Amino acid sequence: SSKDDRTFVLNKRFGSEMAIPVIVGDSVLAVINCESQYKNFFEVPIYEEILTEAAKELADQVSKLWAAKKLREVEEVNKALLDSTNDSFLLLDREGNILTFNRRAQTRLSAYFGRGLSIGESFYSYLPQRYHQNFSNHLNKTFSGFFRKEDYELEYKGKPLWMNTTYSAAYNSEGELFGVNLVLKDVTFERKAEAELKAKNLELEKSNHELDKFVYSVSHDLRAPLSSILGLNYLVELSHSVDEIHELNQMMKEAGLRLDEFIRNILNYSRNSRLSISYQTFNVKVMVDEIVNNLKYMKGFEQVKIIRDIREEKVHHDLERVKVILGSLVSNGIKYFDTSKTDSFVKISVVDNEDYLILKVEDNGEGIAEEHLPNL
Repeated sequence: SSKDDRTFVLNKRFGSEMAIPVIVGDSVLAVINCESQYKNFFEVPIYEEILTEAAKELADQVSKLWAAKKLREVEEVNKALLDSTNDSFLLLDREGNILTFNRRAQTRLSAYFGRGLSIGESFYSYLPQRYHQNFSNHLNKTFSGFFRKEDYELEYKGKPLWMNTTYSAAYNSEGELFGVNLVLKDVTFERKAEAELKAKNLELEKSNHELDKFVYSVSHDLRAPLSSILGLNYLVELSHSVDEIHELNQMMKEAGLRLDEFIRNILNYSRNSRLSISYQTFNVKVMVDEIVNNLKYMKGFEQVKIIRDIREEKVHHDLERVKVILGSLVSNGIKYFDTSKTDSFVKISVVDNEDYLILKVEDNGEGIAEEHLPNL
């Protein structure tokens, strides 16, 4: 220094130098070196006690700076981890004010709430009023030491949105509870998959139940005409009367026709459940004539008058399915005609309603008992 007239020789005098280490943890970070008894820059004697206290104070300050640096590094790592997740993380204080949040929370919740998240803002201000009480209850319970979890069904852009929320206590380094970790996870996809799986399971249970009924019904309905045919065949073998054999053959024919009709119904049912809809243009009158012609050998057909009120109309639909439905209605009208009436009829008509056609099947047969109507 220009004010320091010390010479190199004076500075090297033995006993004039004092060195005090600055210790941080187990390491010597630096050394304070100064002259103690001879002329120095401060122009006053510097004693060991003063230098030792200065070294301790410097070590304390360095330790704090070092700890702050380590803390920033840990916070940066934690923030990087939180920002890399697909869940929304928020840290709230006891009043529900936002202390911090991750990147996903900013992008996802900002889109949902219509404005960006801000540190210091009350989370209540973002929530719709209807959720305030529920949110407050969860917040208070969490500050009492309880872990909370709940799913909410919301609406986003006109579509349902399921959000899983988790509330957990946040503690500082001294173990004091100072906030609540709020984790929000979009579980819409999982909810949809769960609902679809549940629907499929219900459908499968229904199908299994219907299959059991179907197998029982089929086995019974197949055995009845087969048993009749076998029984009648046995009687034919025993009979020596031509007229009786002719009558028995006629009865076997009727049993065979019933069996044939039943098998055709099973095939129609199978096709309907397996095949996709196949549209084509067809003539309604031609279709009805074909249906009636196929039923003319059915028992009771001769006793029932078939009335057709149909014009030449063309429609675009699934021909085979329409034939199955209409054929079932007409055949039921013939099968269950009222034997006490002499004017039994089945009427098939078409009503043009501009945009679509209405196919109607009416009959004056036995009808359906009132107790069976709920099963239709």
